[in-house]
Amino acid sequence: MLVEAIISFREALEAALVVGIVLAYLERTGNTRYNRHIYLGVCAGVFVSLLGGFILFSLGNDFEGAGAKLFEGSMMLIGSLLVSWMILWMLRQAHVKKEIEAKVGKELGEKHALGLLLFVFVSVLREGIETVIFLSASYFSSASFSVFGALFGFGLAVLLAFFIFEAAARVDLKTFFNSTSILLVFFAAGLFSHGIAEFQEAGLFAGQAPVWDSSWLVGKESAAGVIMKTLLGYTPAPTALRVEAYLFYWTVIGLAYRNIDRLHKVI
Repeated sequence: MLVEAIISFREALEAALVVGIVLAYLERTGNTRYNRHIYLGVCAGVFVSLLGGFILFSLGNDFEGAGAKLFEGSMMLIGSLLVSWMILWMLRQAHVKKEIEAKVGKELGEKHALGLLLFVFVSVLREGIETVIFLSASYFSSASFSVFGALFGFGLAVLLAFFIFEAAARVDLKTFFNSTSILLVFFAAGLFSHGIAEFQEAGLFAGQAPVWDSSWLVGKESAAGVIMKTLLGYTPAPTALRVEAYLFYWTVIGLAYRNIDRLHKVI
């Protein structure tokens, strides 16, 4: 539940903040007649995201055996890479509001109502598709999914965005995003190693003998084991390849963080 809530909350909040900035700018500049285009963009983005989620889960159910392992492993790797990219991108964002307002101002200056609609649509769709992929990867890695956790995260994000823009509440979003980034990077590391393990089980890599068995300490089905598996990708009997994949991820993400300024020019 915790992972679903954090993922849905973070992604929905990013989308809600973009929409809130656009609506606030339109009100401040006396262009509220374009509000309906913003709402249409939001609705279209949400609808296409839900459609994408339905298609993705339907595809996942069509695979069996090694094919299912390859599909699930691919989703985990994609989810891990997207989470990592999102974290690194957010660490370097200091002027998002100005950039959004500049984009909206440009569309208003050229009287492109459709441009405003598409801008909001793409913004919401991007966060929606990321959410679908993250939640799918979480589901495949833990074989469980908390609908309540996801809905709670979405609802909390909308409520927080409302207080930020309507009640003028001061919220330290940078601290929030940095704090959740710490948890999400552990989640991404677990996804990456689990995705490699799925490929190994599908027969792409040899050597499936476990290097240790810690089930005597933290069992796979125990409450602690389930939480650690969901959040950290824990398994009591990992193969050498899975351990190497976990360490490889941390090495790469550590190097990326140390070179964040140079990476910012790319991402």
